[in-house]
Amino acid sequence: MSHLDTLITDHLDLWSAAVRPKSSAGRGSNSKLELTGIKKLRELILELAVRGKLVPQDPCDEPASVLLERIAVENARLVKEGKIKKPKALPEIGEEEKPFELPEGWVITRLGEIGIWATGNGFPTNEQGLEDLEILFCKVSDMNLDGNERFILKTMNTVSEDTARRIKLNLHKAGTVIFPKIGGAIATNKRRIITKATAIDNNCLGITPYSEVASDYLFLLLTSIDMTKYQVGTSVPALSQGTLELIPIGIPSIDEQHRIVAKVDELMALCDQLEQCSESQLAAHQTLVETLLATLTDSCDAEELAQNWARLSNHFDTLFTTEASIDALKQTILQLAVMGKLTSDKNTTTHQENNKVVARHESLKYEDLHNEIPNNWSIKNLSEIAANIIDCPHSTPTWTEHGFICVRTNQFQVGHLDLSTSRYVSQATYLDRIQRLKPSFNDILYSREGGILGVACRIPKGVDICLGQRMMLIRMRNGTLPEYTEIVLNSPLITSIARRMTTGGAAPRVNVSSVKNYPIPHPPLEEQVRIVAKTNELIGICDQLKSRLQTSQQTQLALAESLVEGALA
Repeated sequence: MSHLDTLITDHLDLWSAAVRPKSSAGRGSNSKLELTGIKKLRELILELAVRGKLVPQDPCDEPASVLLERIAVENARLVKEGKIKKPKALPEIGEEEKPFELPEGWVITRLGEIGIWATGNGFPTNEQGLEDLEILFCKVSDMNLDGNERFILKTMNTVSEDTARRIKLNLHKAGTVIFPKIGGAIATNKRRIITKATAIDNNCLGITPYSEVASDYLFLLLTSIDMTKYQVGTSVPALSQGTLELIPIGIPSIDEQHRIVAKVDELMALCDQLEQCSESQLAAHQTLVETLLATLTDSCDAEELAQNWARLSNHFDTLFTTEASIDALKQTILQLAVMGKLTSDKNTTTHQENNKVVARHESLKYEDLHNEIPNNWSIKNLSEIAANIIDCPHSTPTWTEHGFICVRTNQFQVGHLDLSTSRYVSQATYLDRIQRLKPSFNDILYSREGGILGVACRIPKGVDICLGQRMMLIRMRNGTLPEYTEIVLNSPLITSIARRMTTGGAAPRVNVSSVKNYPIPHPPLEEQVRIVAKTNELIGICDQLKSRLQTSQQTQLALAESLVEGALA
């Protein structure tokens, strides 16, 4: 067993345990996890492969310097036959440019020396949509077809041989490795090998390797290169062939290239198995958490809830081991709060005999709500208990370096307004945007449009703000606590209603009239106080769990990075 095999198998728990959310946008309960440990392991395998540390060198292999000599002969022959233009001479590589210490038998060269650049064309529109023609025409979007992670087997568009000849399409041989050269797709690190004569879009670039360089090895080599380091431009990043061809690379003999590819395939298959196992465990864990959280929402009253909570709390450290599971617990707490189950006792409820939850929040109907709340509660529309419900100005503010804070929906978190990333407007803009109502302490901000739709947070004390776009301002009447209303608006009861009432496609939104008609379970004021206190107590426990989890994840990632650095040393 090799050193890397041992490194993988001896630390399986670490590689699979190192995870983090893929995205922090929106509600955490819907976020997916990225298996960062396994991702780092894949990166390590590639890095070791292209540095010559993955397989031992064979002294019987011919030195790679002979390979470069044959490449030079092949290049000269192609130029003489008129198949390619004579390439410009690239500068010699100085000692300071060498990316790593070369293994025995390897040589250092530049990326532009090992193949012929494959450039793209615009697609002939008269052929669009015809999928049964001879010539594949590959676009960046085709790199995702069939879920294949190495080869281009088909494309959404094809052209005929006659069209290819007529408009002089650049056709590239099987074995050419292509990748995106413009826009955000550069950062996706997509690389694909074409399997037959193919034209490529002008948003792609590629390299057709000389016969002494295996396509699969070139694929690994290009995959190991972070192209974002070489892109230029800000609004539309792009790659320059002239810059890429200067990248220094190490090349082994053709026989070692094949051995490296075989070893990489073997180790990546092991990563696949580890990833599938980890994902299955995460899915099973999620199902278990959902089932056990349902015992809380099925509780008839606060007394039964306390018993179920006590049983659950004995296993917090083993159950709530992901941020998604902790966020699901938070959502369950909010749902229990608005159903009166955190504080109300048996004598104040009107649940039907032997009927626990009539319907879960995803399908709860308005008429069911009265059966779900204590008998001394009422159901009121938001507009009945709010003094003001104001929509934001429908204009984009003019930003300034300093001035008054103009809040944006990306600052909204469930129950918290993050002012650390604030932007500012002038006094004149501020005064214009508060004409209808000046936001004040404990007013509620509510996002009603976009990717963070349905999040409520209160304005903290001591700040002057105005509203940006895609949000509403809600001020409560006496008799209803803003803190309680914030809990209700963030609860699954209301967020599920908001999802059902959204309009618009690319930018989903809830109409102001729909928000005003949200059905709000309304307890007496003294019980609102108890609900807020109990909810804050339980959410505080969740925050402690999440803090410990994040510390643990940071430690796991640091250990994984340490293993990677040690392997590359």
